[in-house]
Amino acid sequence: MDDGDALRVLRGDEIGIDRLAHGYAVTVHRSQGATVERAHALEDGGGRELAYVKMSRATDRSAVYVVADSADQAAEDLRREWKVERRLTWVIDRSPATGHSAAARRWDVDAALRRGELLAERHAILAAIPADPTTAIRAADRELDRLRRRRADLETGRGSYANHPLNRAVIAHDEATRNVTRLQGNLTSGRLTRRERREKETQLVHWRALLLASARTVDDIRTPEAKRIDDAVAKITSRIASLVEQQDQRSAWFTIHPGAAHRLDQLGARVQVLDATIEAPARGTQMQQGPTRDRPWMREVPVPSRSLDIGIGL
Repeated sequence: MDDGDALRVLRGDEIGIDRLAHGYAVTVHRSQGATVERAHALEDGGGRELAYVKMSRATDRSAVYVVADSADQAAEDLRREWKVERRLTWVIDRSPATGHSAAARRWDVDAALRRGELLAERHAILAAIPADPTTAIRAADRELDRLRRRRADLETGRGSYANHPLNRAVIAHDEATRNVTRLQGNLTSGRLTRRERREKETQLVHWRALLLASARTVDDIRTPEAKRIDDAVAKITSRIASLVEQQDQRSAWFTIHPGAAHRLDQLGARVQVLDATIEAPARGTQMQQGPTRDRPWMREVPVPSRSLDIGIGL
């Protein structure tokens, strides 16, 4: 490694699908409006305006990388560069000399500004839409089903309690119950000798004592466990009711603002057209007029329905 450490080898779970992902770098202009958990920015000029944009994308941590001979020099370069106001002249002056005319470069800048306005409007609409609780409702429903199944297993001591002390106590209680029932039947049959009757009565006293002891054990284990599950069920039920209320508020919002989804569709289409507008002159290709058939922004922002799964992907 560049820092002098030995070669690091990743194997097995370290390179699993849940550990690695493709990474792609984007320009500061293209990242406007984006929000990420962590941002890594290369400082290559741009002044305070672009510095603000690239260092305000992350919700957790931002890191800036500077080419310098020392940390002190890097800090000094950042202080000097981030004090400079470049504004739009930076974009125009630094446009690559690929045969663009001044008018074409100016059009690139205007298109970029228009794109930023459209993205700002889109983010404003998305921010106004109440959060979609559908995923949380599904998770809460699954947890509620699990708790109810566990509560049913608690009554029998089977299922999820198969390896629990309750299971052993229930087995002992069932065995005592069978023996008490059997001995009581023998004693009422009238076909026993006096000696056999005394033996059965002695056995009955023994199994009745075991029956009472096992019943107390079952109750001592089952009662606190039942309370814990019942409290959890009540808490989940209350949460589901609150989430359903949020879902109703979300549905009401779309009723009050029926054109929101359509406007988001329009904004997505215009942003895509402007993306082609900004890049097309450099390639010397004809700009596509209007949205493509694929229309990815519609998959990102579907029109809400009245079903439980109503939602717009944010």
